[in-house]
Amino acid sequence: MQIRALQREDIDPVLFLCALMHRESPNYRTAPMDPEKLRRLGETILAQPEQFCGLVAWQQARLVGMFAGYVSEPFFGPGVVAADLALFVPRDRRGGVMAAALIGRFEAWARARGASAVQLGITTGVQQERTAALYQRLGFAPFGMVCRKTLQEDR
Repeated sequence: MQIRALQREDIDPVLFLCALMHRESPNYRTAPMDPEKLRRLGETILAQPEQFCGLVAWQQARLVGMFAGYVSEPFFGPGVVAADLALFVPRDRRGGVMAAALIGRFEAWARARGASAVQLGITTGVQQERTAALYQRLGFAPFGMVCRKTLQEDR
């Protein structure tokens, strides 16, 4: 397995993983997925490597994992914190070290940018307890909660 920074030629395979992630997620699959919006996000990640981190995991010419995250200032004052946008490993590749390796690379990237903390979320509704257990094994502690109220039917 090779984990490396996102490159332009990775964007189409990443879009395929995004489609798998969207389809699997009970929380997101009823909402539309816009591949062009995701492509623009990939271009932003490539254009702003000090603020955005894109990582891909390849094994035997197959994309088998992806991670996207960013750094920003905390709400209340100066500093740097890091957070994820997406982490996805296809079902047939889960249970190994891939997610932990992607997270470890993101932590190193965030540390190099002066981040004082890394925050990871779980909003897809897929294997939430198992994912939370992995995060906790990696040293993360529960921090807040996300609540959602649908105001209109997803289109």
